[in-house]
Amino acid sequence: MDVFAEGLAILRRFIAEQGVVDHRDVLAIEKEFRLPVGPFEVLGFIDRVDWIDDETVEVIDYKTNHQLFTRDEVDTSLQMSLYEVAVRRLWPWAKKVKLTFWMLRHGVRQETTRTEEQLADALAYVETLGRQTETATEYPARLNTNCSYCDHRKQCPAYADALKGKREFIVEDLADLEGVAREREEVARLAKALYARKEELEDILKAQLKERDELVLGGVRYRMFATTSLDYPLEPTLTLLADATGLSRDEVLGKLGAIDKKALDALLKSLGKKLDKPRVSLLKAELEAHADKRMSPRLWAKEVA
Repeated sequence: MDVFAEGLAILRRFIAEQGVVDHRDVLAIEKEFRLPVGPFEVLGFIDRVDWIDDETVEVIDYKTNHQLFTRDEVDTSLQMSLYEVAVRRLWPWAKKVKLTFWMLRHGVRQETTRTEEQLADALAYVETLGRQTETATEYPARLNTNCSYCDHRKQCPAYADALKGKREFIVEDLADLEGVAREREEVARLAKALYARKEELEDILKAQLKERDELVLGGVRYRMFATTSLDYPLEPTLTLLADATGLSRDEVLGKLGAIDKKALDALLKSLGKKLDKPRVSLLKAELEAHADKRMSPRLWAKEVA
């Protein structure tokens, strides 16, 4: 799925989940705030602020993350802490503030709140960070997984070193888990930068191959070729297999049949226009109860503050 189609699908699901909104309950959209913190000022924009009741507002921040936040990440988010401080100053009548990450890819709202102590700690942290920034004299570039998207990467010495495969750390004792983790993160950053560079170079070669059959460069032959995938239509496939095997159509279907999850999700979305949301949610839960669940272990890693 290309980026536009994926974004459109996310937007359509959000609209279905959101339903009808009374505009009088929406206090602000993309609300700019300037928050004094000691001698500094924090500039930010809040996606949305809703009125809940006469003493409560809800801050909503839309996210398109592929992964949901952990409970700890939600409850310690500096972003949300600063949003609450700003909202309390913008709407001083609000005694309670509900903080919500709306995870658009998942259709999940991750909610949290803050104590007065947490808000004070957040402001103290920002002020400390500001003072450290003022006194710093050097800002060395650090390779990270977002480098491939940076407009300045061609002028970045850290990115240049990554393209050369330069390593800073190689663990010697594989029983040293701290060392293993450190090297793993460095390799992950290098791999992403190198893969992005590979795609950039391949795009140049592909553009040339639109006008010629092949390229021979540096002792390597490059050509474009088409891969083939097959989708078997249900009815004629069942008929042919039933005739060939002597099995009934239901028996063949039982041996081969499985519902494509993407097709099922698309159908459930379309039902959202005809059925009410609780009915669709119940139907989805009933379907999931019958589904065979396969667990595939995957390593998840995220830098902690």
